[in-house]
Amino acid sequence: MDMQELFDSNWREEKERNADSEYSTASPSGAGGRNSGEARRSGLPRLPRGRLVRGRGAVPRLLALGVAVAVAAGTVVFCMLPVVTSDDGIVVTTYNVENLFDDVYDGTEYRSFDPRGSQWGTEEYHSRLENTAKVIADLADDGTDVFVLQEIENTRALSDLFDEYLRDYRYPYRALPAPPGSPFQVAVVSRFPINDVRAHAMNVPFTAPGRYIVEADVDVGGDRLVVIGNHWHSKAGGIERSLRAQRVSASILSRRIRARAPEAASQGSGMTTAGAAGTAGAAGTTGEAAPAGQVPLGDAVLAAGDFNLSYDEYDRFDGLERTALKPESRKPFARSPADALFQTSDPAAARIGDSGAVVVFAPWKRSEVPGSYVYAGEWNSLDHIVLGPGFGREDIGPFRFEAFEVIRYPYLLLSDGSPMRFRPSRGTGYSDHLPLSVRLARR
Repeated sequence: MDMQELFDSNWREEKERNADSEYSTASPSGAGGRNSGEARRSGLPRLPRGRLVRGRGAVPRLLALGVAVAVAAGTVVFCMLPVVTSDDGIVVTTYNVENLFDDVYDGTEYRSFDPRGSQWGTEEYHSRLENTAKVIADLADDGTDVFVLQEIENTRALSDLFDEYLRDYRYPYRALPAPPGSPFQVAVVSRFPINDVRAHAMNVPFTAPGRYIVEADVDVGGDRLVVIGNHWHSKAGGIERSLRAQRVSASILSRRIRARAPEAASQGSGMTTAGAAGTAGAAGTTGEAAPAGQVPLGDAVLAAGDFNLSYDEYDRFDGLERTALKPESRKPFARSPADALFQTSDPAAARIGDSGAVVVFAPWKRSEVPGSYVYAGEWNSLDHIVLGPGFGREDIGPFRFEAFEVIRYPYLLLSDGSPMRFRPSRGTGYSDHLPLSVRLARR
């Protein structure tokens, strides 16, 4: 298959074809039917939650102490909740839960999830919540402190998931900015306080409405971790449109890493030697990591989510320079380094280059798992957790990279090892993506 054929394949339509394959096409039903809003509000029994309100670390729900805030681009959110501390480190997990739509018609749903029809309704919705909650409960029991979740339709779906099916787990801090017209959103959910939230619109002409890139400042026992949630455009609509949309996302993420990461300050006079004022350090002038003894200003920045690009995308397409993810070796040849992310497999080599290029630590090369998603029988590493400068040096920043893992609970997998996607007609399966986790140690 050549590049044009691959990029022209519409992944959204593929999702709908797969979802539709076991039941008939939706047709609107009359008012008051099984899937109508009236039926939902009439008290249809919840499905059993079983084991999902248990587990190591289960505590009383704290959400009642919080304040609900509508987040728009640029809005800062303060959550008035008890402070959570951690001396052992922090685990961040990204998970594309795949099409978590609620049972209320909004007009932006995929056809297969229109609750006015016969395919999707309250029973299917709660079956979906239960299965998703099972995965998140196991991830929580395995230590996840912060989730970056993709394909959540709205705040109701997120609240039902965490307040009903995961009500005894302590994740009271949530950010879910909702761009108009998008069928689903990106959420950051945390045990630790989320102090600030910024939403960055991915506006690309002639493309469907994009999800926001969600930037959340997480307070980990007094140390700030900037978590940036992503869900980039899929490979749909032709090669030029896809590449352009993904480069827009990469440019936003690159800009935010430059603005927030430790070496961002080194572009001017922010890099100083401890105890004395100094001039810009080596990171700002040569693109190398800052010398020992220099303390950079800035924050620890972690970006996670579904980028809809594999980490080795450049190599898969024989050196496609227009891709938004590139190996570090291509940085000197980039005509526009600000609209791509350059990847290194060494956490100590993540840096802001003198040309403005952002080199992130991408741990996929350290994994023996071939990917997190299967398309047309081929594994792809579409899901990512990448780290900005400061996670690989003992003398810089509050966090240090410790481990990366592709989560492969046996029940998530089909017999061939690929992800078991959710089948509404059966109420079985979970997602077409696998979760990824990274553990950061506290210094």
